[in-house]
Amino acid sequence: MTWEGHEFLDKVRDPEIWRKTKKGASELNSWGVKLIGEMATGYIRAKATELGIPLA
Repeated sequence: MTWEGHEFLDKVRDPEIWRKTKKGASELNSWGVKLIGEMATGYIRAKATELGIPLA
């Protein structure tokens, strides 16, 4: 597995993040692995913000 594959799996490890990522991808009807990884990153950032964790 590539390094990018490991990073992707780390991003979607949380069941909530994976659920949201799958839902977002299904609504797009056209996607690539890179886009799905970016969506997961967005959901992680949103969750961090909700928890009050500052991101630079």
